[in-house]
Amino acid sequence: MDDQRSSALPITNDDSNFSIKFAGKDEIDAALLGASLTSLYEIINGISNEIEPGTVSKLFVRAPAKGSVILDLIVGFAGVVSIVNGFDEFQRKISQRAPSVVKVLKQIWGIKWHLNCKPAAIVKREGDELLVQNSAGQNSLFDAAAEIYFKDPKFDKFIVQFFSRPAIDPNIPHIEINCGQSEPLIIKHEDFHKMATPIYEENLVESQKEYVKTYILLKKPDFLGNSKWDFKYRTRTISATIQDKEWLAKVHSGVVKNFEANVSIPVEMLIEWDVDKNNRPILKTRRYTILKVTGDIVIPPKNGDLFK
Repeated sequence: MDDQRSSALPITNDDSNFSIKFAGKDEIDAALLGASLTSLYEIINGISNEIEPGTVSKLFVRAPAKGSVILDLIVGFAGVVSIVNGFDEFQRKISQRAPSVVKVLKQIWGIKWHLNCKPAAIVKREGDELLVQNSAGQNSLFDAAAEIYFKDPKFDKFIVQFFSRPAIDPNIPHIEINCGQSEPLIIKHEDFHKMATPIYEENLVESQKEYVKTYILLKKPDFLGNSKWDFKYRTRTISATIQDKEWLAKVHSGVVKNFEANVSIPVEMLIEWDVDKNNRPILKTRRYTILKVTGDIVIPPKNGDLFK
């Protein structure tokens, strides 16, 4: 097995260093700065892992200049270095990635500004470019790599977190991001609300599932189409989708008969339901799917009226 070690290092080429400028005073609220840096790190780390899976970003802060609060930042990576490939190869590889990370950061901020608080109407990849049309029908082109903004709602969330405090601070007329020789991206204070408004929120609902082998009582069949059938399961009446196409074919052809009220059908059934972030079941989210009918219909000793 190859010997491996972890490494973290700053990248020193100009294109991987960038600065964030909080225009206005030469001081800044510590809570605002801390929240902004945390959100910025999460964005950088997410971009880095998309570009080079398995890496973890490092964000280094240089001493600020006097005047507006200017943070000089350096992108670095932590990764696993194989002795076979060598540390120099690792350094070369990630030094090529760092400029891409910073470039994508500017791009996804630009997308967020362009969308103006509403989901994109069109997102279309065209070669190395990404066409984004906002809800007002305005088109703008970005690097294709910036498509990650739409793939994971965490990027929108962390941009929102970055701008939430500046949006309510009248002492910051604009925030500026500079990188290498490219034009700076400047977000004015009147547009901070755009950046602080969630567009693509993370799904806080999760699903739970259970597989059961049981008997269910027939209440109402669907002989004509693909609608759900009604059954009695334990103490509740349920509607279930039947995925056993072979059994349904026998029903429609008349091979399977005896559909009287309360006949029992042996099944393998999938039960799903949604839970909130505290793992509590959400009411009226249970879904039933009959995966397979496992045996013959069982007719009760005394038949009631049909499909009561």
